Amino acid sequence: MSRGKSYDMKKIMELYDFGLKPAEIAAKMKIASVQSLRHAIERKINDRRIDEKIQELMIERKRAKEAAERESQAEEMRRKQESEREEIERMKMPAASGIFPYVIDDRTFKMLRYVIMRIWGNRFPIDSKDMEIYVPQSIDIHYIREKLRLAGFYMRITKNKIDAKKPLKV
Repeated sequence: MSRGKSYDMKKIMELYDFGLKPAEIAAKMKIASVQSLRHAIERKINDRRIDEKIQELMIERKRAKEAAERESQAEEMRRKQESEREEIERMKMPAASGIFPYVIDDRTFKMLRYVIMRIWGNRFPIDSKDMEIYVPQSIDIHYIREKLRLAGFYMRITKNKIDAKKPLKV
């Protein structure tokens, strides 16, 4: 082959990978310049090394990305479990201890109303809309407060009403 023409690099590299030396490949493929063939083989080997390095970097990036995704998922799972734990604690708090958060929900108000109905019957007017229970003047406020505390409710009781919106700080 004369100078300036391209070699069949696929065939040359197959022979080189098979274990033949550049001089043997040149003789077999009838290439005149062994030096030129050697340079072509070196370029191809360098290209292979670069391709291998790129593949390694891509694999490394992929592993790093997967590790970051796993870490992100683990962090999201921890956050979700923590919020679930807090929600469970918040839901247990009114029922278990009777100490209400500053904004009580309808379920807690229904529990309070149920306790009052069980202890005193229908003698208390109850306003569900404003979450207020009106106390008759005939019943002692201290007596009501003690009964509700025994039932687990720590509510602010004023002169004439139990205000479910403003629980007593304990």
